[in-house]
Amino acid sequence: MAKQRGKHAGSLYRRKAGGVWYGRWTAADSSRPERSTGTRDRKDAERILQKWISDEALRRRGIIDETAERFASAGRIALRVHIDRWLDSLRAGGIAEKTVRTLGVRARGVLIDKLGCERFADVAAAAVQTAVGGLVAGGMALQTAHHYLRASRQFTRWAHRERLTRENPLAHLRGLRFDADKRYERRAFTTEEARRIIEAAEHGADFRGLSGHGRAALYRTAHGTGFRAGELARLRVSDFRLDGDRPAVLLVAGSAKNRRETLQPIRHDLADTLRTWLDGKPARAAAFPGTWAQRSAHMLRLDLRRARWAWFRETGGGKATREAWQAGFLADQDAAGRLADFHGLRVTFITELVRGGVNVRTAQTLARHSDPKLTLNVYSRLGVTDLAAGLDVLPDLNRPTLESERLQATGTEDSRPDHAASSSDGRGAFRRATAHKLARTATQCSAGDNRQKRLDVSRKCAGVHDNSEARPGGLEPPTCDLEGRCSIQLSYGRITGDGTTRSESGVITR
Repeated sequence: MAKQRGKHAGSLYRRKAGGVWYGRWTAADSSRPERSTGTRDRKDAERILQKWISDEALRRRGIIDETAERFASAGRIALRVHIDRWLDSLRAGGIAEKTVRTLGVRARGVLIDKLGCERFADVAAAAVQTAVGGLVAGGMALQTAHHYLRASRQFTRWAHRERLTRENPLAHLRGLRFDADKRYERRAFTTEEARRIIEAAEHGADFRGLSGHGRAALYRTAHGTGFRAGELARLRVSDFRLDGDRPAVLLVAGSAKNRRETLQPIRHDLADTLRTWLDGKPARAAAFPGTWAQRSAHMLRLDLRRARWAWFRETGGGKATREAWQAGFLADQDAAGRLADFHGLRVTFITELVRGGVNVRTAQTLARHSDPKLTLNVYSRLGVTDLAAGLDVLPDLNRPTLESERLQATGTEDSRPDHAASSSDGRGAFRRATAHKLARTATQCSAGDNRQKRLDVSRKCAGVHDNSEARPGGLEPPTCDLEGRCSIQLSYGRITGDGTTRSESGVITR
C-alpha cells in the first residue's frame, strides 16, 4: 500500500509485490509526476523521494535553474539515443531514408565507433578532428572523410538547436579541403558525344526492361531536364505536360530528392520526342519502365562504348580520330581522369546552362539546388576555352578610348603623350610645348581669317549683306607655366549670312 503524506510530501508504492519502489509527488506546476526509484529497499527509496521533493521546493523558489537542469538531464542520456532521435527528426522532416541511414552511419562512425563517446560531455572538437584525420590516414578519401565530419557537425548543431547542450562543441570546426584528392569526379559530355550516345542507344538492345528507343528518350530527358536517375524512374506518363506553348515535366514531391514538387520546363524539340515515345501508354504507367535505375551507370557506359566504336569505324581511324581518341572522346574516362556515368548527364545540363550565359539564379532554380555554390563549383565543368571566352569583356589597352579619340579630334590633346614636362629640363620643355600649341593655333586662326576674307569679298561682289552677330564660340583649357601665370585661349565665332562661321581668337594672360 502507498503511504499517504501531507501536501508536497509525496508517496511511495510498488506495482507488484517484491518490485522496485515508485515515487509520486506534487510538482511546481501542480502536476503529479511519477518515477521509479530503481531500488527495492524502502529506506533508500525514502531518501530518493525526499531528494525529488526538496528539489521541487527549490524550483518553486527559483533557486534551481530549470534550463541547467534540462542540460544536465540530457547529458545523462546515452549519445546513441540522441543520434537515433536526430535521425527520427530528419525522417519526420521529409529527408529520404537512404540519406538518413547514410548520415547515421557517418555520425556513429566518428563519435561512437572511432571516439567511443557515451555522453555529450565526451564530444570534443580536437578529438573529432583527430578521429577524422585517422580515417584519412587509414586510406579514406578526403572527400569521404569530409562527409563524416559534416554529419557529426550536423548532429551537434541539431542538439544545440534543440537545447540539449549549452553550446555546439563542433561549431568552429571547418570542412576538409578535398579538391586535390578527388577520387571520383564526373565529366560533362560534349554536344557531339551526347548525340552519338543517343544514336547508339536508339539501335541498341533492351537493358533491364527498357528498350533502346526508350533509352534514347531517357537520355534526352536527362540531358534536357537535369533529373536524376531515381527521379526519372519514378516519372509517370501523366507527369508530362507536352501540349501548349510551355511544355513541362511535373516532378512530384515524393519523387524529388529535395521532397519539393517542381514543374520543370522543357524545350519544344524534347517535347516532340517525348510525345512520340509516350503515345498510347496508360496515364499511370511508368514513363521509363524497368529496373535500369539500379544499374544506370553501367547502362550508359555500354551505350557509350557502342557509340565510341561506331564513331571510330565511321571516321576511318585517321590522325584526327586518333588524337580525339587519346583526348578521351566518348571514353569512360577522359584525359583529365573524370569518369562518365548517368549522373554526368545532369552535370552536362548544368554546365550547358552556365556556358550559355544563364544568370546564377536561373541556373540554380533549374538545377533545383539550395545553394548556388553547388551549382557553380560542383556541377559546372567549364574548360579553358570557356574561360578564355569570358575574357572578351576586358578592354583592349592597345586601342585609344573613345574619349581620347574625341579630344584628339578637337585638337585639345596631342596624339602622343608629352613626357618633356617630367624631364630634368621640365621648365624649358613645358614652355616649348606651350609655344608650339599657341603657334599652331595662331596658324589655324590666320588661315581661317584668310579664307573668311576671300569669302567676304566674293559675297560682297554678289551683293550679299552680313547681318550676323558675334557670339562666343568656345573656351580653350588654360595653360600655365611654372611661374604661376596662366593663359586662356579664347575663340570667337561670327555667323555669316550664308551659315558659315568666322573664327577669331585672342590670348588673355593673368
